[in-house]
Order: sequence, then structure tokens, then C-alpha cells
Amino acid sequence: MLSAVSQLVDETAENNNIIGIALLRKWVESSELLFDEGIVDEILPAAIGFYTNKSPEIVEEAIATVDAIIRQTEQGHAIEFLPLVKKSLEDIAATNAGENIVVPGFNKPEGFAAFLPVIKDALFNGTNGQKEQAIATCELFTRLASSSGILKHAMLICGPLIRCLGDRFLTEARKSALQTFKTLFEKVPTGVKIFVPQIQTELFKLLQVENLGSLKNLFATTLCHALCNHVKSETVFNDLIQFLLVNEDAKVL
Repeated sequence: MLSAVSQLVDETAENNNIIGIALLRKWVESSELLFDEGIVDEILPAAIGFYTNKSPEIVEEAIATVDAIIRQTEQGHAIEFLPLVKKSLEDIAATNAGENIVVPGFNKPEGFAAFLPVIKDALFNGTNGQKEQAIATCELFTRLASSSGILKHAMLICGPLIRCLGDRFLTEARKSALQTFKTLFEKVPTGVKIFVPQIQTELFKLLQVENLGSLKNLFATTLCHALCNHVKSETVFNDLIQFLLVNEDAKVL
């Protein structure tokens, strides 16, 4: 079976032929078997990789394939696919480096929605390690997506992500969370506006307990976005000034 899967993937990758991914999607949707780990390891990264294809039809089939894999997986086990999803997005980001890159599969909300259950399960129920992987995946998604691909998911991302700025997470995870908020403010400010007071509060907490170090510039940019979108921005800014006057990290301004 694995060799047949590889052949279908190669057919699409090498010949840009929709037949391979269409047959793969059909097989996944009609299969009543629990997926063998080796088969998922082959299909899932390949399907996510096809999010970058220039053919809208192939992209549609790729999204449908990812969605079918997640739906067909036994409840509670989809979170096991998180490392595959994260690695797949890392590979896409590495081969599409540069500013303002939009991956075709993330130009519409269905692209991220296909594996959103994996992200939500990790953020709400996962271990700290799984939460950190989910945070990094959200950062990659927002970087690679258009505003139309993000907007529908902005609130679903922001809610649990706010809790991930705390010091129980590694610096790299907090960096990913800050970068995600920064990108959301830049691409879909209306989608996160409702969370601005909470984001601002958590940023202030982070400023009080954490030596920002390498996060300083990113923190300052994110905080600036939060202040500019706050309904009481002048009051909050004055509070910040008073705090920074006696804080050794005042250079954040």
C-alpha cells in the first residue's frame, strides 16, 4: 500500500497531474481502516506540500486530503500528527523565504481549517511541549497565509495563544507567540481587536517578569500594535510610561 501511495504522490509532484492527488483523496475518504502510521507519514506531508502548487484544482484536492485524514482518525489521536504538520510548514517556509509570501493553500480559510482540530487539541489539552509545537505552527501559518485565509481563524488562534506568553513556556515559544500576534495585527487587525485588552495585560506581565533580551524589538512592535488598537490607548500608554521609568528594561521604548 505504501508503494501505491508513493506512486500517486509522485504522479502529482513530477507531472503536476491532478489524477494522483485526486485518487489519493478518494482513497482516504472512502477508507474505513485506521491509518497505518507509515502511510500517514507519507500522505500528510505530501498533501500539505501541495498547498504550494500553482494549480487551484490540485490545491483543492490537497486540502480535502488533509481534512479527510484528520476526520478519519480516531478521536484523540489526531494530535499525534502535530510534528508532521509543523515540519511540513517549516519545509514550505524554508523553500518560500521572503516577505509577503502567500501560499495558495492558505489563501482561503479551508487550508488551515483542515488541520485546525490538531492545533486546537494541542493548545487546549496538550502537554507543554505539544503547546509549544502548536504555537510555532500558528506562527508559520500566519506568516504564510493571506488576510482572507487568516481572518476566520484569528479569534480561534488568539484565545488560547494569549495564555502562552507566560514564563512556563520556553523563550522560543514566547517568541513564536509574539510573532503570531504581530502578524495578526498587521494582516487582520479587526479579527483580534476584541482581544487587545487581554493581549496588552499579558504583555505588561511579561515585561515585569522577564528580561526580554533578544525578544525586545519583537515585544516592542507587538506592544505598539496593541496600544494603537486599544480603546483606552492613552491611559494604557501613560501606565506603561510610569512603569518603565523605574524599570531597567526601559529601552523597550
